[in-house]
Amino acid sequence: MLLTYVDESYTDSWFAMAALLVDGPAAVALTDELDRVAAAAVKAYGLGAGVELHGHEIFHAGGAWDGVPVRARVGVFDDVVEAVAAQDIRVIARAMDVVGQRARYHAPDPPHTVVLQHLLERVDECATGLGDYALVIADEVDG
Repeated sequence: MLLTYVDESYTDSWFAMAALLVDGPAAVALTDELDRVAAAAVKAYGLGAGVELHGHEIFHAGGAWDGVPVRARVGVFDDVVEAVAAQDIRVIARAMDVVGQRARYHAPDPPHTVVLQHLLERVDECATGLGDYALVIADEVDG
């Protein structure tokens, strides 16, 4: 069984989603490594023990990352990327031009729906190709 973690990023102009597919042992190893990265950041920068490694907050000094120097935040993000790269993980990404979609269609489907459909099709192809199943885990998006 492949655990498949999905997250989105968007502006008024574009909408993107990525899926990270990982088997059980790699999920455990990745979780342990990300916990280590978070614990090191807590110790080095005086963050709260429950700090989360959200890319948007890290890059924009938001939430718990307010006041952490840019160079330090980039270093933490690099540690996260290295932790992911060290595992046997597949990454699938899909995106769309929201402005272009609105110009082309009279009543366009919501970008989240379109991109999620395309992403899940690729996840299914990947899992099937590996002779496996995928359990998809995604947060709820407003609207």
